[in-house]
Amino acid sequence: MKIGITLPTNLPGVDGQTVLEWARRAEEHGFSTLGMGERIGYEGYDWAVALSAAASVTRRVGLLSNIVILPLRSVGLAAKESLSVHRLSGGRLSFGVGLGGHGREDYDQAGARYEGRVTRYEEMMVQLRKAWAGEPIVDGLRPIGPSAGPEGPPQLIVGAFAPASVQRAARHADGINVHDIHGDPEAAKALFGMMNAGWKEYGRSGKPRLIGGFFFSLGADAEKHVEDYFNDYYEYAPVMKQFISNVTTTTPAAIKEKFARFEAIGCDELVLTPVIGTLDQEERLAELLP
Repeated sequence: MKIGITLPTNLPGVDGQTVLEWARRAEEHGFSTLGMGERIGYEGYDWAVALSAAASVTRRVGLLSNIVILPLRSVGLAAKESLSVHRLSGGRLSFGVGLGGHGREDYDQAGARYEGRVTRYEEMMVQLRKAWAGEPIVDGLRPIGPSAGPEGPPQLIVGAFAPASVQRAARHADGINVHDIHGDPEAAKALFGMMNAGWKEYGRSGKPRLIGGFFFSLGADAEKHVEDYFNDYYEYAPVMKQFISNVTTTTPAAIKEKFARFEAIGCDELVLTPVIGTLDQEERLAELLP
């Protein structure tokens, strides 16, 4: 099982030099992937800009949008963004997409229509595949460039937490990402099983990529950092106390236990997300790599 890490680009107060150094160290330490999520109304960087910056100082580490809220944009813009990052990085992007987990907030901030988003989402995945294959998505107009290049198109990864989203992934995507707040191996096992079953049901060859993940904090005041982050990030959610209490990945032993449990259920890769953007967090996690 591979271990990746999320860039600290959706955390308050993280400067550009820290992001670039984080990316460099991730490759040096042997992390498999650098992730980057999308949240419009919270302090942080644009996903495509951040991953492109990380690509500029690395050569091998994979890149994962974790996740991009696909219905915030047109399929044409999504194709342009994803193909651009993919080609500029030498074919390293896995394009992770989802509907977003903050209700209307990100849609309102982006000026995107919230109603009908689920239908648009599935249609966009189909059209995105066409664009990546170099086919025009508007009759009579040119294909969207750049082309996917010699490495082929990005992998399409779906953030999946419900049976309907797993079925969409089995039909249209290359894998699923079940990253959640505290990393529940039993919930992930059920979703992975649904994905494998759906993959076979739709007669697809090969096997899907199965990604999990969770938040972590290490070192002094690790639990306090978790509480501070989630109280800020989910300030409107009164149930955060329960969520925070479920985050146990604040010690090396707890994180290693998660590694073992996810590997046992057939997880291909875990991508861990820090709650504070200091380089010592990356260093401490690197010491735990298998």
